[in-house]
Amino acid sequence: MESKRDGDRAPYGPNGKKAVIKVILALVFAVVSIVGAILLAILINDVTGCKLSCIEYLCRCIISVAAFIFLGGIAWLRFDKEAIKKTWKFVWPLVLINVVLGVLIASTAFLSKDSNGISIDGLKQIPYNTLLMVLVGINEEAIFRGLLLGGLLLWFGRKKNGMLWAAVISSVVFGFVHVMFDLDFSSISTIATGLMKTLETTMFAIVWCYCVLEYKNLIGAMTAHAFFDWIVVVGSLLSGSGFSADYVTDDPKRAVIQCVFFGLTALLYLPRTIKAVKGIKALELTGGPFAE
Repeated sequence: MESKRDGDRAPYGPNGKKAVIKVILALVFAVVSIVGAILLAILINDVTGCKLSCIEYLCRCIISVAAFIFLGGIAWLRFDKEAIKKTWKFVWPLVLINVVLGVLIASTAFLSKDSNGISIDGLKQIPYNTLLMVLVGINEEAIFRGLLLGGLLLWFGRKKNGMLWAAVISSVVFGFVHVMFDLDFSSISTIATGLMKTLETTMFAIVWCYCVLEYKNLIGAMTAHAFFDWIVVVGSLLSGSGFSADYVTDDPKRAVIQCVFFGLTALLYLPRTIKAVKGIKALELTGGPFAE
């Protein structure tokens, strides 16, 4: 009989060929759900003329959620009101930061001399962007807190602080993916903004990792993540500025502003991130999403 503790090893991790295959499949599906969905979305866009972003994320959602269920993670996709409520309760400081930011962005519609107030065009785009943010929340949680974190838990679960390693690695990957396509290592400005954005997003992701591990539920993280993104997008639309995901810049002046902004946001995230790290270290994971 296997004890709950074996030296420095936790009670969950690879056990035979089947588990190792699941690790590999989880990581492969994570990549396929990004790259494959983009190619599929382009094809659908060419045929139907539908907006590329929404189609792309719909394809990603279908692939990533289906892969997560296929590997055995369906229990973590149950609609558990208590788990969802506890997730929101834990992440509310981060959500509140974005609510304040969204309000500040929207208020610029009234502060600018040349502004005519709330953007009518922006208002018309809210329904589409609401759907898009829901898809983004589902997709990113399914990939990074589902497939990637689940696969890493299988790999690191039997090692000391294995859950923390899995959370940190998946979070760093999540942060880097947000900037990887725009990085230009010949420019100090792009490197600086890329690093600061990666740091900020990594801290955000660790908080979400804790909630998923603690409550064994992805739905809470998906809904909170979707609202987190949506509030800033709506603020940008109402202000008439439009939302931009250009986190990296080679403009030195803009780089300074963005680095300061990402640094301040990271500082605001820090207390909740520290609490999440402590929580992950204290957890006893007796089964991950892909456990037998």
